[in-house]
Amino acid sequence: MATGNSYKIWLRHETKAKEQRVTLTPAGCAKLIEKGYSVTVEKSPTRIIPDAEYEKVDGVVMAETNAWRGLPHDDKLLIVGLKELGTPEEHEGILSAADGSVVNRHTYFAHVYKGQDGWEQVLEAYKKGNDRGLLYDYEYLWNQNKHNVGAAMSPFAGFVGSAQGIRAWCWQMLHEGDSALPQITPSTKAKIVEDLKGQLKEVAEKYPDQSPPKVMVMGALGRCGTGARECAHSCGLETIDWDMEETKAGGPFPQILDADIFVNCILLQGKMPPFLTKEMIDGANGSRKLRVISDVSCDPTSEFNPIPVYDHITSWEKPTLRVRDGPVPLDVISVDNLPSVLAEEASYAFGDVLLPLLLEYPESSCWEDSAKIYRENIEKLASKKQKV
Repeated sequence: MATGNSYKIWLRHETKAKEQRVTLTPAGCAKLIEKGYSVTVEKSPTRIIPDAEYEKVDGVVMAETNAWRGLPHDDKLLIVGLKELGTPEEHEGILSAADGSVVNRHTYFAHVYKGQDGWEQVLEAYKKGNDRGLLYDYEYLWNQNKHNVGAAMSPFAGFVGSAQGIRAWCWQMLHEGDSALPQITPSTKAKIVEDLKGQLKEVAEKYPDQSPPKVMVMGALGRCGTGARECAHSCGLETIDWDMEETKAGGPFPQILDADIFVNCILLQGKMPPFLTKEMIDGANGSRKLRVISDVSCDPTSEFNPIPVYDHITSWEKPTLRVRDGPVPLDVISVDNLPSVLAEEASYAFGDVLLPLLLEYPESSCWEDSAKIYRENIEKLASKKQKV
């Protein structure tokens, strides 16, 4: 247990475009201070919870935006964020120290342990810090009940991923040709469902003989899949639910081509046979119903990617990537911060899960277990460089 002001929690501003979520709420800050931690909050013009709410908390110190980048090494400091510290291109020279090294401890979604683009640059920045920096990745941080912290965002990712898939299907049906899906905007669950019901009604009026779209959810029994099914069912749509039992024989799975919308919600943990291939799509010979792939798992650059039909993520501004043209076009949605569409709801839910671990930092074994995975990947990086 922390005593006095020995341990320091620093909430940083998020630099990723369209990212409004936050992992530590004002109420959470108050509980940390009550427990003896010192808490610093960077000012942020984009955070869903305004700076003024943090300023009301007795004991919170406000810092300038991105002030963490100039901080010297401090063994007692944990810098708390949500998404990446910066793009891979930014890692040289501006991340922390002047040489691009990371010299303090961080916790956030790093997306670097599955061979994603830029993983070597990110871990190299930590390695340059000579063991002063350390990464506790939310995807590899478990509480005492062995529940993954990062999974707290999963229901929101699944809900929005399913919503965007349905929206893209409706857009295709209502706007024939090459017209691209308009940009994604922040919303609430209730408003999303209301809008989608209206769009589905428009499709039904335009095509009276058209059946409602069938939504296939891969990883349907997990938290992300549960969110995806919630959205579809709220819109009155049928879901085809697949999980470990249905996929145990290994892919590819031609049944995906029979769904109108495919939402991939699995937690990618290693190499597996692909769910879907380019050859399957091209060999469908006009029988393909599939129009939209919403890849919530979003690992197109990983060597483990189970949907190798596209090679880069999409964005809020341009949500879809057209991978096949023709009478039945095929679009992919692969946006890596979908829960930010529901920024306020997701922030409070995630904060409730993370706070108990922060209140036990660094004594809880949860933190050391995550650190072990970090060190294993640093060794993996060193081993790879030796082989070159």
